[in-house]
Amino acid sequence: MEYAESLKIQEGANQHPGERFNKPHHTPEMLPSTPPLFRIWCLPVANLYFNLLFIMLFGLVLSSCANQDVLSKKKAITDSSDTKSEKMPSNRDAETPDKFANPNIGIGKIKECLPTNLSDQVGWANDIYHSFTHLRIPITKENICATLAIIEQESSYSAEPVIKGLPVIVKNELEKKSKKYMIPAPVLNMGLALKSKNGETYDQRILKLKTENDINKLYDDMISGLPFGKQLLSEYNPVRTGGPMQVSYEFAKKHTKQIKYPYEIKKSLRDELFTRRGGIYFGMAYLLGYKINYDDIVHRFADFNAGHYASRNAAFQKALSMITGIELDYDGDLLSYDQDEASPKPSQTFSALKKIIDKLGMNEAEVLDNLKHEKSPDFVETKVYQSVFSLAESKFGKTLPKEIIPNIRLNSPKIKSKFTTEEFARKVKDRYIKCL
Repeated sequence: MEYAESLKIQEGANQHPGERFNKPHHTPEMLPSTPPLFRIWCLPVANLYFNLLFIMLFGLVLSSCANQDVLSKKKAITDSSDTKSEKMPSNRDAETPDKFANPNIGIGKIKECLPTNLSDQVGWANDIYHSFTHLRIPITKENICATLAIIEQESSYSAEPVIKGLPVIVKNELEKKSKKYMIPAPVLNMGLALKSKNGETYDQRILKLKTENDINKLYDDMISGLPFGKQLLSEYNPVRTGGPMQVSYEFAKKHTKQIKYPYEIKKSLRDELFTRRGGIYFGMAYLLGYKINYDDIVHRFADFNAGHYASRNAAFQKALSMITGIELDYDGDLLSYDQDEASPKPSQTFSALKKIIDKLGMNEAEVLDNLKHEKSPDFVETKVYQSVFSLAESKFGKTLPKEIIPNIRLNSPKIKSKFTTEEFARKVKDRYIKCL
């Protein structure tokens, strides 16, 4: 039976039997302007599709606004990929005594290093002390001051640091992204006029944004309004760093798979990252919970910004460049990356190594296998590492530095001036020295 005929029968069902077929076929009153099935199914589906499209656009915008320092290369990638499946390396030295292991002494010593005008000194000292003990990191003056220097640089002792002018930043990025993806302004405005979970429009919510956690909550509200939104889209949350030390959420996830998180997670791990205790715990794990022997702590601070072992790897890239004469980016990444996974695309470093493969006495597969240890302490034991430094030092007749600060410029809508990993690391070191 044709659709129009079925509508006539449905319409006539409540009429007198003799009246059902008195009307001529195809009169306007027989055919509703919008078929019932369309009203029942298609309009909600269209609305759902529009909401999803807006969330995708909004996610793209927030991803460029939410992260503390988006590197010109891939800070989020190094943060999320540098923790392998093996046991988390530690900087604990069995010969180094925990000078302040007694809780009263340890908390007291941390309080002495905190700013005198800091609100809730005791709370900060307690959270820092318990992170030391849970992570089994030596409670030394050096480790205390390294932690405090990062906290002061990243958040000025705020669990949720305020981003100045965030509403304007988000609005500007929305306009840029909508033009890039050829989304008409009226469509964007329709999206902004949609009501969010708390009854306010998204435009009203944007005007109230102050912190990364505000963005996190807004995105969470957006996806909770979609069927299975939490299950399907929660991992696409654009907020990738958080807390007083601005540590990566991907790092926190991988860390908890290796070492049990010591506190109760009341809502989600992502929300825990925005608490003072959670942000300090994961920040200290990232800063101090890996093994590296640098002569100058500035390189550990550079690694905090650019990724574990980035300073060591950048020195390797410089030595390789000196041998081959090929200009390389000293960014500390020896492989190419796509999102958070190593890419099969040859990197600059790998391509340069192929130029001297005969001198290395290795084949391409062996070189590539060695480079896969770039985010591990044992990379220094690989043949490619030792051969490159041996060739470079023989050629120039001197010992070369085994770590340099990566040459990376930080790019973000939140950063108004040129800022590099070197500037970050040296600012943190200045704070560290003052603390000592």
